[in-house]
Amino acid sequence: MNRRAFTLVELSMVLIIIGLLLGIGMTAYKLMIQNSKIRQNKEIVKSAEEAIKGYATRHGYLPDSAEFSTTVPKFEDTYGNPLFYIYDSSLAGSGGFCGTNSNRLGLKICKDSACNTFDYVKNVAFIVLSAGENQNNQTSGNLAVTVDTNISIYDYGVDNIDNYSGDINRPEAYDDIAEWVTIAELQSLEGCKPLEVSTSSVLPQGEEDSPYYYQLSVTGGKAPYSWSGSAECGLNINSDGTISGTINCYTATNTGELDVCDQNLTVTATVTDAAGDTKNYSGNIKVLPKPLNITTLFLPFGQEGQTYPTTTIFSEGGVTPFSWSISGLPANLSATDNVISGDLAQGTAGTHQITVSVTDNCSNSYTKSLTLTVNPEVNTTSGGSGTSCSAYTVILTNSGTKSFTYNGTCYRLDDGVSNYTYTTSGSSTDTILIMDYDGRRWGCATGNTYLSGDLLTLDSNADCTVDIVCDTGSCSSN
Repeated sequence: MNRRAFTLVELSMVLIIIGLLLGIGMTAYKLMIQNSKIRQNKEIVKSAEEAIKGYATRHGYLPDSAEFSTTVPKFEDTYGNPLFYIYDSSLAGSGGFCGTNSNRLGLKICKDSACNTFDYVKNVAFIVLSAGENQNNQTSGNLAVTVDTNISIYDYGVDNIDNYSGDINRPEAYDDIAEWVTIAELQSLEGCKPLEVSTSSVLPQGEEDSPYYYQLSVTGGKAPYSWSGSAECGLNINSDGTISGTINCYTATNTGELDVCDQNLTVTATVTDAAGDTKNYSGNIKVLPKPLNITTLFLPFGQEGQTYPTTTIFSEGGVTPFSWSISGLPANLSATDNVISGDLAQGTAGTHQITVSVTDNCSNSYTKSLTLTVNPEVNTTSGGSGTSCSAYTVILTNSGTKSFTYNGTCYRLDDGVSNYTYTTSGSSTDTILIMDYDGRRWGCATGNTYLSGDLLTLDSNADCTVDIVCDTGSCSSN
């Protein structure tokens, strides 16, 4: 066999080739390790971003700088340096991000060292970054943004960059790794809704001259909310969004009447949320009159052979104008609309059931039965008392004289007056003059002692004046 050894030249060439291969291998290995660390670093920054998003969707707001280190799974990057956190402070704590339109934090993605060409991202919620392989933060330190601020990051490898002097002040090729999330992304993750008024434009109906209360409502936006606006017919829009007040569309009365069958009043309002967003609202309230009702409770007494006191029947509610029907009146009495008048004929003494009906302008009606009592004619020829008096003056004495009058006189009982208004003179008010409900008897009371009787009887001297004297514990008359 013919065997030949390597010459020195050949051996040298082999060694050179082996050296080259080893050098290439070491370089490739270093690059592989370097790239692996870069990938790991990107994953750390990305996982920090995801952790902050998770925190935000659970709480409705961002973690602040103190909570950042406990929120992210790893607080340090691949090279053992802390991560940096830049965020809009209005979105942290109770501030929240639903409904906000904050544009404090913006992001420039620069294409050159002078940042003459850049892409711009507005309304950024937060940025998390690593100083990268060169361990030189070239972007920004931790920052809770309170005023309009733009942060600049650069395409990988842009040279001569160092915008942060808090660590190594060394302009060089940019290699920071940054991740960011906008407010819109957070709102989408949280399912935030824009500010909207959720109240229907048709509000619950109201009643004329009655209290009204209703709460306007919103969805979305950012609490707290503030309302302003106006409403018709005496209603108010309060800052908490309540509509309140007493409805009075027909100002001619305050007893529930309208001049139309129903009326719509308009409510206009604007709600403003804590982020400054506004939403306008317009609604209508259908107003109905109070139910038609006759409010007169009883009719004055009458006396046969005498003029009956002119009496008006009153109603409330319904829709003006009204038409009236009154039936069952004693002879010689008549009704014009809702007014009863006339002279009571002889032989009408007794109790009469009067039927009163009222119909409003929208065909609503109400009927009521009232009692009219006619007393027998008084025999004015007999003596023994003041039977010929057309009116009486009542004088009450108790530590001084007091006169009690109704329009200057006290009417005799047979006139059927059912309510006396009187004025008093003197300093003492512990003695009062009262009248029984049936309209036929006077009573004088001091403490628990009473004197009562017909004025005809009390006026024993027939001078049309009844003198009643009350002292402690007793009363007597002339």
